[in-house]
Amino acid sequence: MHPASQIAGQLATVESTHVRGRIVSFVDGRPGTRAQLFGFEPPGASTFVGTGTLNWNYRVETSGGPVFVRKHRPERTSQQIASEHACLHRVVDRGVPAPLPHAAPGGATVLEHAGSLWSVFPWCDAAPPMRGEMTERQTWAAGEMHGRIHAILADDPPSGTPDPRLEYDTAGAFAELETLLGLARECKHSLLIETLELQYALLREHGPAARSYASLRLGMAHGDYHDQQLLFRGDRLVAVTDWELFGMWALVSELIRSLYFSRVLESAQMPAYLDGYRTHVELSESDCRLGMARWWQGRLHTAWVFRAYLIEGNERVAEFFPETLRALRALADEESRNEITERFVRAAAL
Repeated sequence: MHPASQIAGQLATVESTHVRGRIVSFVDGRPGTRAQLFGFEPPGASTFVGTGTLNWNYRVETSGGPVFVRKHRPERTSQQIASEHACLHRVVDRGVPAPLPHAAPGGATVLEHAGSLWSVFPWCDAAPPMRGEMTERQTWAAGEMHGRIHAILADDPPSGTPDPRLEYDTAGAFAELETLLGLARECKHSLLIETLELQYALLREHGPAARSYASLRLGMAHGDYHDQQLLFRGDRLVAVTDWELFGMWALVSELIRSLYFSRVLESAQMPAYLDGYRTHVELSESDCRLGMARWWQGRLHTAWVFRAYLIEGNERVAEFFPETLRALRALADEESRNEITERFVRAAAL
């Protein structure tokens, strides 16, 4: 049984399995019924869309063609989702390709049903690249779109989800890691134990060097921009999806985050991404260096993957375990850490 089932009673009726569709069939019932609430008749077959780790997404067949149905994660409120949908209309009006939510007959774009919040979007016949395998043209297009979004939102007033990590709570991070380590040892998960022990040791060594990052340039941003949120047809980027974390961010930090999650930060493709980005936004060397320092500290102070798995019962985040360990090993190697930082600074600002 998953450790969260023992701790919080979550997922206790679902056997651990890698067949996501089986899990979803237990948890979510008939997504087509939710499409029907938005006026789509008749709802037909539904297929789980196995991207993302926090929400539940489906392709649902209807008489008017397929639609994309999303069950939002439980911590999201209808007000937050409505604010996200309003942001989508603003960016689309300014030339960003993004799917707009369908409105229900009463005009709402998010509805509550069976204790969950649901939205419906047009189905887009395009696909994200395999993670970390964008072509050079796709990489440039991803960077260009990222810079375009930062540029067109530059004058927007603050709204959405604020970036909470301009300062780090090192004592709080230690306490969370100690809790997670205890849970990992209880379930005898050797990879988690190794990773959390390394993170704890590195936090003890480097955490005291964390400082305020409030001088970084802030602006409105997507919040979760990376290659798996981008839909391509060939090398043409046709849609930017999943705007739920949009809000006020330290822009260089969101850029570095995208490079990392897209597996571009350490690849030969990084200059192409940054060349595209810089067609819209210029970066300073000081912001780049401070942004990288903040990124490394973020790897030490943040444990959302382990919290999601061990406490919240989210097995889908397990795919991030190996790369989290690899990133921590790179952080432990000062030469490797400095090399990555200098490559980024040269490509971004020099």
